[in-house]
Amino acid sequence: MSGTRQHAMKPKSLNFNDEWPKIEKTVVKILTFQPIDKMTWDYNFTEIYHLCICVPSTHEKHLFESVKLCVLKHVETLREHLAMYNGDVLINKYVKLWEQYYEASKILHTLFYYLNRLLEKQNGSMQNKNKALNRTTEKIPCSIGGLVLGIWKQEMVLKIRDPLYFAIFEVINQHREGYKCDSIEEVHAAINSFVLLDKYEVPKLSKNVDVISGDFQETIYTFYSQSFELSYLEKTRTYCNQILANKFAALPIREYMEKILNEIENERKRARLFLDPSSEKKVHEVCLRLMVNQHKKQFDDATSEILYEEDEKYLKIVFNILEPLKPDGLSILIKEFHKKAVDDGIMNVWKCDNSSTPQLFVDNVIVIYNKYNNLVKNVFNGAGEFTKSLDNAMHYIVNYKENPKIISKASEKTAKYVDSLLKRAKNVDEKDIDNNLSKAIIIFKYLEDKDNFQKFYSKMLANRLIHNLSTNHEYEELMVSKLKEACGYEFTNKLCRMFSDINISKELCTGYLNSIYCKLFTNVSINFNVLQACAWPYSINGIGGSSNSPSDDKPSIPLPPPIVSKYIGEIIDSFDSFYHTKHNGRKLCWLYHMFTVDIKNQTDFKSYLITMNVTQASIWLSFEGVDQLTVQELCQKSSLSHDVVVKNLKIFVEHTLLICHDPTFSLSSYVIYNSKYQGKRIKFRLPQPQNQKIIEREVEQVAQELLHDRKYYIECVIVRIMKSRKVIKHNDLVSEIISQTRSRFVPDMSFIKRNIESLIDKMYLKRADTKDEYHYLA
Repeated sequence: MSGTRQHAMKPKSLNFNDEWPKIEKTVVKILTFQPIDKMTWDYNFTEIYHLCICVPSTHEKHLFESVKLCVLKHVETLREHLAMYNGDVLINKYVKLWEQYYEASKILHTLFYYLNRLLEKQNGSMQNKNKALNRTTEKIPCSIGGLVLGIWKQEMVLKIRDPLYFAIFEVINQHREGYKCDSIEEVHAAINSFVLLDKYEVPKLSKNVDVISGDFQETIYTFYSQSFELSYLEKTRTYCNQILANKFAALPIREYMEKILNEIENERKRARLFLDPSSEKKVHEVCLRLMVNQHKKQFDDATSEILYEEDEKYLKIVFNILEPLKPDGLSILIKEFHKKAVDDGIMNVWKCDNSSTPQLFVDNVIVIYNKYNNLVKNVFNGAGEFTKSLDNAMHYIVNYKENPKIISKASEKTAKYVDSLLKRAKNVDEKDIDNNLSKAIIIFKYLEDKDNFQKFYSKMLANRLIHNLSTNHEYEELMVSKLKEACGYEFTNKLCRMFSDINISKELCTGYLNSIYCKLFTNVSINFNVLQACAWPYSINGIGGSSNSPSDDKPSIPLPPPIVSKYIGEIIDSFDSFYHTKHNGRKLCWLYHMFTVDIKNQTDFKSYLITMNVTQASIWLSFEGVDQLTVQELCQKSSLSHDVVVKNLKIFVEHTLLICHDPTFSLSSYVIYNSKYQGKRIKFRLPQPQNQKIIEREVEQVAQELLHDRKYYIECVIVRIMKSRKVIKHNDLVSEIISQTRSRFVPDMSFIKRNIESLIDKMYLKRADTKDEYHYLA
């Protein structure tokens, strides 16, 4: 059996004129939809194969030309039949004949499968040769399916195009005028035939048998687009001009917008009903450009007016009209949207009296953000151009400053907002905390000076952690995780180490309390926090002293006022000894100004636990065993200056813990201990005296530290760039610097140039002879 099959597949000598009539009968039957038995089909399929490979010469060219003549004769007969009809009848007859013919083309394509493979191979070789010689040749069908469809296009469609197009457009015009149309499906089928005629132009033939009916995802509809579609778009222009002149000419601009939007939507529906899906966008754009361009000035004026009136209904209409007219259709609307957002933001955030506090600042910024973000989502469908415009507007609003030489207050206010939020988060719902922290993160993302925010936030976080002012550590960690997500690990590295130090200090303090070094008094308990100097925003300058002996590496500890140090001095020494047994070689520098003291105050009515700083504790402990002292005696007992004593006495008097009838607190004035004190809270913290000059000095110190850190950071960036690039142009270097520092701050040109010059002086790089180029010095 296998030997017989192999023998049948071998090339043999055949006379084309003898074989073709048999094949021709089958071709005619296929074209006329007559039945064919399986034996006839198999015989013709095999004979076509043998004609393609026969010896001494193959007959594929004769076969191709013969099929062409046969199909051509059939199409001419059909065309003569259609010439007798017009109007709807012509469309119906054409569609019926086309559907039969298209099915026949697929069957013929299958029957001549081996011929198709040869044609594809020959066509590919010819194309490669022409490409090598830079020659262009007319594209010819490379399959029988393509040949059959090409004949229909040339001999049928192009020759009856005028009456067929006229009949199709008559139906479409009737549909535009609102008349009932019974031949919509037939018109769509007729138009779709023009699309299917282009499918044979796909360059690569599929190996599947049924190629013509395959899924052509990227077919270029040349005939359809250049013939029928152009005519349809021209008819659409004519129709739009008519309705603009007759119906919409005298309408007010807003009513005109509604009318044209409705009319354009009708044209889109009509395009979906009759045309190929690829035409809908073109029809939409043709209608829009025509109807908008005729009233361009009125559109521009109305756009600005509607935006400032915040009329969302008409804003939606304007957007729907202009959005498809890219790239410049929305340019004016985007520009006006950005301008309004900026004006609204500056007025409500910076130039009003109710944004003085951090809470009001954040609330006002978020109100502006939510207002315009909702506008972008609900009216502008979240379009990327408006999202970008809103981001630019919010960036300008948040970083606004009247004097460009100073640092914006936004970083400080945002940090203070988070500080106040985390201090009072005890009885607040977790969702509310998360939402409020998210507000801060929204503003943080728009900050230019993120490093400035980091400075303020780290100081405030340190204050909360050291003095146990944070009501929930989980909320603190939540905020840090949000910052990490927004700005990366490097930004939050020191903040995470601060949490780590607090946890390690708790373990260290527990170990000390259980050790032999702990020698507590019965009425005194103590807690220590050991902090890494590089992670916390505290200066240790000036702390330390000479050693007790030449061989002792431990720094001498400057004790607080004697009245306090008599309680804690011995414990500090013992903890210092204990710590050095755990960490040999480390030095402890004590920050006494950060100490807090919890003192139990027993009045005639109840006991109170008061938290105060070391200075306040020195004054309070001076009243131990006495009920009244003069201000001068207080100064002597507490070892404090008169000015410091007076500032702290005011706080005691304000809280009625002490009584003084002299508001000037002269040296001879008496201060009396209030044994009748009654307060609402049993446990409370005394506020520290506020000095505006000290606050201003701290802010100035933060600004100086910021500039120093920025200088160091930008120098590192420059060296890193130069080390990798070796040689670089000035403009390229500046661009790289701005790109790498943008996540922390945006440096100005003068700052960049100063640091480049500084590195040149330090011999890290040199300027080339061209003076526009830098070379790295290893």
